[in-house]
Amino acid sequence: MFQEILSKIYFISPLFYKVLYMTIVGSLVGIIVYFIRNLFDKKISGKWKCIMWCIVLLALVLPIRFEIKTNKLTMQNTVVDKIEEIKYIPSTLVETNEFNDSSNVEANENLDIQKEESNDFIENQDIAETQENIDKGYAKINLKNIVLNYILPGIWLVGVIAFILTFLSGIRKISKKNSRREYRDERLSSILEKCKADLEIKRKIKIILQDYKKVPSIFGIFNPVILIKKDLLNESDETIQYIFLHELSHYKRKDILFNFCLLLVLSIHWFNPIVWFLFKKIRQDMEIGADELASKKLNKEEKKQYGMVLINLLRNSMQENYTASMLCMSDTGKNMERRILMIKGKTKSIVLSVLVVVIVFGIIAGFVFVKTSNTSQNADVLENNSEENQEQNEEVTNEETVNETKVIEESSNENNNSKTQSNKITKVGNLSLNLTGCEFFSEGLAWVADDNNNGLYIDKEGNRIIEGNNGAIGTTFRNGLARAVKDIGNNSNHIYKYGFINKNGEIAIDFIYDDAFDFLDGLAPVEKDGKAGFIDTKGNWVLDAPEEKIPNYFSEGLCGTFKNNKYGFIDKQGNTVIDFIYNTGSMFHEGLAWVEKDGKYYYIDKEGNIVIDISTIPGIETGKSEESYPNVFSDGLALIRRNGKYAYIDKTGNVVLESPYSKAGSFSEGFAWSYKDGKYGFIDKQGNVAVDFEYDSIQSDFSEGLAGVEKNGKCGYINYDGTVIIGNLK
Repeated sequence: MFQEILSKIYFISPLFYKVLYMTIVGSLVGIIVYFIRNLFDKKISGKWKCIMWCIVLLALVLPIRFEIKTNKLTMQNTVVDKIEEIKYIPSTLVETNEFNDSSNVEANENLDIQKEESNDFIENQDIAETQENIDKGYAKINLKNIVLNYILPGIWLVGVIAFILTFLSGIRKISKKNSRREYRDERLSSILEKCKADLEIKRKIKIILQDYKKVPSIFGIFNPVILIKKDLLNESDETIQYIFLHELSHYKRKDILFNFCLLLVLSIHWFNPIVWFLFKKIRQDMEIGADELASKKLNKEEKKQYGMVLINLLRNSMQENYTASMLCMSDTGKNMERRILMIKGKTKSIVLSVLVVVIVFGIIAGFVFVKTSNTSQNADVLENNSEENQEQNEEVTNEETVNETKVIEESSNENNNSKTQSNKITKVGNLSLNLTGCEFFSEGLAWVADDNNNGLYIDKEGNRIIEGNNGAIGTTFRNGLARAVKDIGNNSNHIYKYGFINKNGEIAIDFIYDDAFDFLDGLAPVEKDGKAGFIDTKGNWVLDAPEEKIPNYFSEGLCGTFKNNKYGFIDKQGNTVIDFIYNTGSMFHEGLAWVEKDGKYYYIDKEGNIVIDISTIPGIETGKSEESYPNVFSDGLALIRRNGKYAYIDKTGNVVLESPYSKAGSFSEGFAWSYKDGKYGFIDKQGNVAVDFEYDSIQSDFSEGLAGVEKNGKCGYINYDGTVIIGNLK
């Protein structure tokens, strides 16, 4: 029940982190604009200051950046590139969350595995205690993920709703005051019409007497009205003229609409004090812009009188309530002196204003809204770092006897128990690798094949970490170990044995097994001398398999395996937890596993209870072909075959997304690969295309923020927006 509730509100998290990305970028842009605005305060007009502020608003509402292909690596490592990673926090966090994990059946929950490696019994007890507090069979929930994926986004959403409701309430209150009949007075109407003519305004604008707004203001986007208090009726014609000119200038400049846009942006970024500060400065420049427009119709003496009217109005503005001052045009006392000085000053240079704004927009647009991707093989980077690389190569040469890769001699007389022959890590820096194959990242490393078809491990920056890797055949690291294979025979008689290496490339578990799978859940399935079972990370044999053939993986504390040609589940002590009554099935993932019995398919929990009867889903296709088998749950969804197409169901069995593509994969970190017109790409959970269909194959799902792809016969890794991070795909 609790898990289902969380899965339904998970959509808030990606939205919140996109807003967080925009608020940081917008704050940086706003600070830049603020300092430039202060530097040229007396030289550029209020109108052009407001145009500069529009750039800030764009940064606060646009979470996208436009990619430009270039032969030079210019801005890929800028501050904004690093900040952009914030948008993907929800997807990267789900990796350690049981109900939002990777779809690959060999996926590894790193946090749980580390706990199990240290003490299997404590871990099993931990899971049992957690399951008492949530629905049956569901895995424990990581507190960090709850805070970052649900609590913080939830607080943000509540704040957004509260601010919007506050402003809507204020709008309703002012609108209710406006519902009174228009105040008709020949003197005021005559002054208003003259001011409208001076500003070339033809729209009908009413005058409303009210007591909600202390200061005269213009309000309303579609039906604008000027709000005044009865006290204004006692003022002179000149005073009323200056007030009307100022308020009509706001209308002429579209400040009313702009102010409501500011309120909406402020409601979204309510938690950011920098946005509040910038909001205040924008409104001040809006007032100055209105003053400049109004004063164009006044002579020198009239400008002085106009300034005195502003000072008199200031006393009332201090009495405004919060909502009234935010919804309508108003100002603070500190900015009044600046406004009066601007009114008395000289006319601002249009040429300088345009030039400053264009330069500012160009700099910020290039910094924030545009990113470049290197289409070469990072030749410029290598050239710029040639001296550094040369020094590194000299160091490697001088220490060759220490850092040289030690390859194990392959002969039938070799001692398998020897661990003195081991590889050293050889880091050769960032390279633009030409790859012919690549596996998914796990524990920060991934196995790849270079253009000479040599296997090696790289990190997420493309550094070669392990080379000459004792026969590793492209498996992933789990629990700090990766499966490796070695031919201990000779040229005419090949004998392959399996073992495991660590992240230093050293032999951790000797090559003594006839077959072996990767570690998962702290144990690895192996086979030796016709006997099958499980070993721990120390190489200790801890459990026999139910049959004399290599079993499946342990996952979430249970292993799905066969006994007497029937499928069931055992725990780490070898006890039968779910009876061997099924024909086939999957491993547990996100608390559920699919099984088949008598031609029907079900998702069951860890107590063997049926959670979803797949056969009841309309149009379902199961068992007709290999591609029609259901998939394990990943990111809260499971891929099924339905009505000749693919679809995704949630944990209640409801179809939440129909795939329009001929081939589809499971979701991992918020994205699923799809196939269209002979090319592969990725979609998000709304079915939108997240990465264009341009790849010849998908080498791996997204894992640790990267996915392996193939294009033009070359392989590499891309991030969530399709930017190539490692490898040359040209």
